[in-house]
Amino acid sequence: SLGWYGDFDWFAPIWSVNMMEYAKGSYMKMLGLGNQFYAGDFTLTLDWISRITDFNEKSGRGMTLNASALYNLNDKLEFFVKGGLDTPASLGNEYFFDIFSYEDDGFVASTLYDSNVFSPNKYVFAGAGVHYYPLRDSQDLRIHAVAAYNNFAECVSFNLGVTYNFSLTGLLKK
Repeated sequence: SLGWYGDFDWFAPIWSVNMMEYAKGSYMKMLGLGNQFYAGDFTLTLDWISRITDFNEKSGRGMTLNASALYNLNDKLEFFVKGGLDTPASLGNEYFFDIFSYEDDGFVASTLYDSNVFSPNKYVFAGAGVHYYPLRDSQDLRIHAVAAYNNFAECVSFNLGVTYNFSLTGLLKK
């Protein structure tokens, strides 16, 4: 893996190239271009990931595209929407999706999923949510609510949760 992280006033890229061995001597090549754009109280994110086994692959398969917009109303409340699509990656004669699941922010890539079991040509998801930070002058504690739809489960799901970030740097200063 090789990655580059940038942080500018209005733009924060995370770009990487990776190789993942999926069978002995066989590698999936991945290019990830993650981009965050800041405009006032809005954070816009656009991520594109390409997963191929052959550098001559030109079919557009093995691609993930995610987009999100987050609005920071104040120090206590944020609203966001997120959506994406995934096309299967070819691994020899089989195709695999990078199926997404729900975590504290609503979505996270979890695993490759066999397209012989999961049949759509494209996996799509969309959702919206809210983050609430109840502690005074701190975002260590977050309460979140997310509603999402995807064509894998073919249903709407709801997620309520709490995240607490422990700061080790605060303990080290004492």
